[in-house]
Amino acid sequence: MSINEKTLFFSIGESSGDRLAAEILHEFQTLESKTGNKTRTFGIAGPATLAQGLEPVRTLDDVEGAGLVELLPELHRLTKNLLDLRGLLGRNLPNAALMVDAPELQRLLLPILRRRRIPAICVAPPQVWAWRKKRIRSLQRYEKVFSLFEFETRFLRDHGLPAEFVGHPLAYRLPLIQELEHDESRWNILLFPGSRTHEISRNLAWYTEAAKILRKQVKRPVTFTVVVTENKRKLVEKWVDQETFTLLDRDELDARPIHADLAWCKPGTSTLEIALSGLPMVVAHRAHPVSEAIVRQLATASHFALPNLILGRRETPELLGPTATPERLSRVSLDILRDARYRWKCRKQAKTLRDALTTPGQPPARKIASYLMTLLYNFEDSYDM
Repeated sequence: MSINEKTLFFSIGESSGDRLAAEILHEFQTLESKTGNKTRTFGIAGPATLAQGLEPVRTLDDVEGAGLVELLPELHRLTKNLLDLRGLLGRNLPNAALMVDAPELQRLLLPILRRRRIPAICVAPPQVWAWRKKRIRSLQRYEKVFSLFEFETRFLRDHGLPAEFVGHPLAYRLPLIQELEHDESRWNILLFPGSRTHEISRNLAWYTEAAKILRKQVKRPVTFTVVVTENKRKLVEKWVDQETFTLLDRDELDARPIHADLAWCKPGTSTLEIALSGLPMVVAHRAHPVSEAIVRQLATASHFALPNLILGRRETPELLGPTATPERLSRVSLDILRDARYRWKCRKQAKTLRDALTTPGQPPARKIASYLMTLLYNFEDSYDM
């Protein structure tokens, strides 16, 4: 490394964060070419960031973990990997760090950076407005907090944090799903069970029962398509009945929009992607019963689906915890599939959501990359949209 070379550490903990970090890295590299400098970018990498040239010191598989009780079987592996990562980061301190989502992961790495006065930038902060508000203290350690939601930014600023609303990258993309012509003779339902192993296994188990019930109640053909990432495809193939479900690679969905009539989806970023496409959806998820009970005690938000939170009202059905039964999922789905007015309403709400998630000027990834360039090189971006 030359004496003038800067280093930038990326910390991500899940698939949606990997895709967002990859967009930021791409924009950073575009701006970097104007400075004549070459920054070493390294950190926790996923498929998207690897494709952008991020130097991996750990992968998403090494740090993947979510839930409460669900983490227990993986605790030893995660603890070892995270301790190794902390040691590596301490020996290879960067000039700055970009920490995307995954609050529990960032909480373990942030003190190392803080002690050495390394500026850390947070993108997609923890949902302190929804539950566990005490976590807001950890956000005070960041140099800057970039929020993807306007209501979240207001909350953070009210608590004295240097938060900036940059918009959501999904609102700047073309819709992934087409629901232009609803064919009453046959239906296609997309399934988004989650990106983590325990989420996929638990959700696919009761999605399968709901699919069987729904098929018995209608006379037309119904196709169920599971959207999977490449690294989880083999696992999903073992869990699903190939006669009941077909599999669709996530990369293929990103590459070209497909036709669908309804989606079943775990709470998370995918709910926003689906809603922005105008496709009707049921947010449906089961966790370990103990985890569900803990969340019910700690949660302060009245909604869990991102589209409902942004709109400030429950427009998308949420079947979570004890309410998430195969019978109820099948019944709610049939009601939506037979309701042309509701499907029209979903398409109309897609524009409302898109307007709420965009800001004037540069797209989110470019704004964040510009901030990083200024931080590292005092370079003012002159890019004009």
